[in-house]
Amino acid sequence: MQDQNKTISVTEEQFVGSITVIQRNDIVITGKISHIEGDLIELEVTIPEANQLVLGSEVKLVIYTSYGIMNFMTSLFAKEYGTLLFLVPQEIQSLFLKKRAFPRFEVNQNAFLYQKPDSEPLLEVLVNNVGLGGIGFTVDTAIPLPSYKKMYVDMNFENKILLGIEIIHSKPAEIGQYYGVKFVDLSPKTMNSLRAYILMRQVHHRVEAKRNKLLS
Repeated sequence: MQDQNKTISVTEEQFVGSITVIQRNDIVITGKISHIEGDLIELEVTIPEANQLVLGSEVKLVIYTSYGIMNFMTSLFAKEYGTLLFLVPQEIQSLFLKKRAFPRFEVNQNAFLYQKPDSEPLLEVLVNNVGLGGIGFTVDTAIPLPSYKKMYVDMNFENKILLGIEIIHSKPAEIGQYYGVKFVDLSPKTMNSLRAYILMRQVHHRVEAKRNKLLS
């Protein structure tokens, strides 16, 4: 067993099943990691124990893995059905978690492409996946890539934000054409909005998965 908070080269999947202690003042709750991806870590606890914490609670997580012990401060982002979702600090992700630089998450979201920020929408697309590094989307017709190497996408955030993108590959889809793109020239403010959007999509996906599991 390694000392606490030394570099551990472990994939996110290898943390699943690890016993984790949640500490906050005089509250001590023991749970188990059921999922970890990107900025979120999901713990399964009993419902009475989950009710001891409210959204935004600052806690210390102590995770016991077969590769070492890790601990860090975090906050409760969401909870439902005995499931607690905490934020994973960036420094913890880079220190412990061996993963893709920008994991993608499945979505089913309509968006609009623009040739220029001040132009009319070029066409509507269906976004299939999203990450901090880019998105994948499908369209009914192929885009003339040489003419639109750099474009902009409106992901229908609460406030309209145009994200700069560049298409890096395409392939035929079941219906239409699929395009993989990367984000370019995003400001820190835009990155924060994108991160918040991804977090909310992750939470929605995990809550739906938990609900469907209970109903099955």
